Amino acid sequence: FFTDKGKVYMRKAYNIPEAGRNAKGTNIVNIIGTEPGEKISEILSVDNFDNADERYLTMVTAKGIIKRSKLSEYEYQLQKGKRAISLDEDDEVVRVLLTDGGSDIMIATAGGYANRFREDDARCMGRTSRGVRGIRLREGDRVVGALTVEEGKKLLTLTEKGFGKPTEFSEYRTMANRGSQGFICHNISEKTGRLIGIAAVCDSDDIMVITD
Repeated sequence: FFTDKGKVYMRKAYNIPEAGRNAKGTNIVNIIGTEPGEKISEILSVDNFDNADERYLTMVTAKGIIKRSKLSEYEYQLQKGKRAISLDEDDEVVRVLLTDGGSDIMIATAGGYANRFREDDARCMGRTSRGVRGIRLREGDRVVGALTVEEGKKLLTLTEKGFGKPTEFSEYRTMANRGSQGFICHNISEKTGRLIGIAAVCDSDDIMVITD
């Protein structure tokens, strides 16, 4: 479990009570003991830590910072959690990806812009490091999503008013500069609302959209 405050917690899945579709669920504080005001930003499933030095946790923040660390740095957990990334003031963790070191990363913003660059352009850092710039934000914009580009799939963009659009990843070239402002991935208007997320999908996928 990764929180908006930059901490990471780990629990065995069987320690989380199973519940039906309409059940309220269990308060996360009773499972991982988050601090007051701390919210979960990402949940990742890790089967094991085999070859953990060759797999990476890639974190992206609302202010466009990206940080990549070896998965092995997170194998041994403290009950109270660990620091996963050092954050600037008013910044927060938005997405965490499990990556292989050789992928292209795409970061998207609420204003409908995206930047695509090679994963290894963001050098591997220690667990408590801050990271480097992944996308340069325009005034008033923030990061809302990130993904690894997958061969044979398309980029799905979704807006807060329910508008979705798939496009070929080939329409978005890999940028030479990791920290550029990127390119338009979705034309944002008052009708569509701002971008709220992106996903890599194929034509045979079913898409499930969950509202707040």
